[in-house]
Amino acid sequence: MDEVEPQDLTPHLALIVASLSLAGLVASILLVLWLRPDSPKDRDLHAAVTPLPAPALQTDPAADMERFRAEERRVLESYGWIDRQRGVVRIPVEAAMRRVVRDGIPGWPAP
Repeated sequence: MDEVEPQDLTPHLALIVASLSLAGLVASILLVLWLRPDSPKDRDLHAAVTPLPAPALQTDPAADMERFRAEERRVLESYGWIDRQRGVVRIPVEAAMRRVVRDGIPGWPAP
């Protein structure tokens, strides 16, 4: 009644796999050395590269955000041209809402 399952990896197969892996590693190293014979000398390459300048970071993020919001508020609360040739303008949000309440939306079904 006690049946034993056969092993998937026998010692002989493990030795073959290990040998092939080692041979592949050695072949890869030899291929790199053959294609790039000067590659061991390239280790000091990072010294020849000029360093990049430091990124321009924000010095005062809170003030930058306040300026951004003030500009957005100015645009939302003012009249101005978007595309003068097509006759497209922007109007303040409050004025647009009053106009929609007064005139409705063209093409919108009536209640």
